[in-house]
Amino acid sequence: MDASAGSVKELERIVWQIRSQYADVQIIIRGDSGFYREEIMFWCDQNDVDYVLGLAKNNRLIDV
Repeated sequence: MDASAGSVKELERIVWQIRSQYADVQIIIRGDSGFYREEIMFWCDQNDVDYVLGLAKNNRLIDV
């Protein structure tokens, strides 16, 4: 099972709750590499939510 399963639905719920009380607050989510998913980043971009997500170690990053 994917660790990020259901994350977008939970983000929608949490962000809605925050914005219902604090409409103009900047929201930043932080997740490890298990949450580095296109659908999460797309949702955040579409909903004015900033994010910091980890990347798993890979050969390309090691070479940098």
